[in-house]
Amino acid sequence: RDSWQEGPNAGYAYSLFDILHAFSLSEMSHCAFCGWNCQVNRFAGIKGKCGLKSQFYVSHPFTHISEEREINPAIVTNFGGCSMKCKYCSTPEVWNCESLNLLEPKTCWEEINELMTQGTPINTIEFTNPTESLPGVIGILFHASPEFSLAVVINCHSYGSQTFYDLAGPVTDVWLPDLRYGNDRCAKELSGVVDYLKFAKLGLDAMTKQDSRIIVRILVLPGHVSCCHEPAMELLSEYKDRVWVSVLDQYVPEHEAHLDPNLKRRPTKREIEAVNTLVERRGLRNISDAHGDFWK
Repeated sequence: RDSWQEGPNAGYAYSLFDILHAFSLSEMSHCAFCGWNCQVNRFAGIKGKCGLKSQFYVSHPFTHISEEREINPAIVTNFGGCSMKCKYCSTPEVWNCESLNLLEPKTCWEEINELMTQGTPINTIEFTNPTESLPGVIGILFHASPEFSLAVVINCHSYGSQTFYDLAGPVTDVWLPDLRYGNDRCAKELSGVVDYLKFAKLGLDAMTKQDSRIIVRILVLPGHVSCCHEPAMELLSEYKDRVWVSVLDQYVPEHEAHLDPNLKRRPTKREIEAVNTLVERRGLRNISDAHGDFWK
């Protein structure tokens, strides 16, 4: 936090955190936090593909006890606005940012702090869907006390830019990206994004170069084992010494999933087993088998 210093070199002193916050805010004048690279001036009231202007929108922080056990329990704050418009999105209401709460960073941190003092042994602080709202994340953490020492988890889609990873890295202890697709065709059809694999690989390259732990989530999509999950595992095998894989079997058809012949059903037991087998065959580390090794 900036402070006035007395003496012969009197003046304001700024921390690296102040500088990081300033840089993240400045990026919003030509926004390129995600793969769309809109270059819009959000301060001028112009929306990019994410639907956000210069303000950020969040849900109230809450304690989540169903995350991966290595980061569980977590105090989670969800951000509104998203560059991806998944047909099966379980929370499409976040696309309409104004339906959420306008972020007041100090108030949000106070809510997080209150949850930390309610007796539940919190393991991590998690920010979900933060890519397009990164200055808001940094703004919240700005109000943390010097004694704050919990791990910070960044739960993001895999459509972020190099700028996002560079600026988020210094405040990230655990990366928690979703890797949904193994080809650009499915990504375009189901989430409306282009060059998905280019940005997924960019993100993996960026995350693995940082001193952070990484859990890559694979949501098992019905009918997409061979076209998406198999090539995704092949991609992850290039980073197998740096990443853990979390296979999620909780997909349920929501939003517009009923319009797709595959997505309108739950994944079968065979499909879920097939994805877990792919993890093993590629020599990847399954987070369900971590047994305490994750934090070593």
